[in-house]
Amino acid sequence: MDNKVEIKTFLGMEVRVVNEEWIVLKDMFNALGRVRANGGWTDEKNKLNKFLSLVNKTSDYETFLVALKGKKKSNNEQKVDCLKLETVPIVLTQFMPTARKGDTALNHWKKFMNFVNDLLTSLEVYKFIITDKEVQKDETKRLVEADGKPLLFNNQVNIIMAKLIGVYDKGIKKLSKDELKVYQPQTVVDLLEVREYVSDKFVNAFEFTHSHKESAEMAEKLARIKYPNVI
Repeated sequence: MDNKVEIKTFLGMEVRVVNEEWIVLKDMFNALGRVRANGGWTDEKNKLNKFLSLVNKTSDYETFLVALKGKKKSNNEQKVDCLKLETVPIVLTQFMPTARKGDTALNHWKKFMNFVNDLLTSLEVYKFIITDKEVQKDETKRLVEADGKPLLFNNQVNIIMAKLIGVYDKGIKKLSKDELKVYQPQTVVDLLEVREYVSDKFVNAFEFTHSHKESAEMAEKLARIKYPNVI
C-alpha cells in the first residue's frame, strides 16, 4: 500500500505528514532550526530517541517509504523517519526552535508552552511528582522528639480523616493516604491536603499536651473549622 503524504503547517512552516498520523522527522527538526546547513541532524535524532525511551514512546518512531515528486520512477521513493503526531507536543517541551528560525517559529512555540503550563497547572500535575513524604518524615521526627508514638499518630490521623469524610460511623476507622484517593471524587477539596493539615496540627498540639487523645481532638476541631465542606 502506498503511503499518503500531505503538506501541513508546523510552527508556521510546511512539513510533510504521512498517513495522517506521522510527521516527517527531518521536516519537524528543520522547522525547529535543528538541521545543520550540510543537512546533518543525527545528534537531534539521538537526543529524541533517548527522550522517547525515557517516556516509553519508542514505538511512536517509525520509518516509511514515501514517493518523491520530480524524480525518475527508478528513484521515486525515499525512506523517511517519522514521529507520531500525538507525541509531537511532549517532544516540543524538550526541543524549542533555534534563533535562526526567526520570531514566527519561536512565537508559536511560546504560545504552545503557555498552553502547556496552563494545562499542567489546572490539572495540578505537580502532585504527581511532589508528595508529602518528606513532610511526613519531619512531622514524625518532631513527634518522636516529643515522646510521641508514630504508629498511634498515624492511626489517629487516619481516624480523623475517616470522620471528616463521613465514613467513620460506617465501620471504617482507619483510612490510609491511598484509600483517600478512592473518596476524592466525592469531596470538594483535596483530601491529601487536608491530611497534611491534620498531621501538622496534631504534632503541634502534641508538643504542648503530650497526649495523643487531646491532640487528635484539637486537630479534628481545627480541620472542621478550616475545611467546613469536605463532603
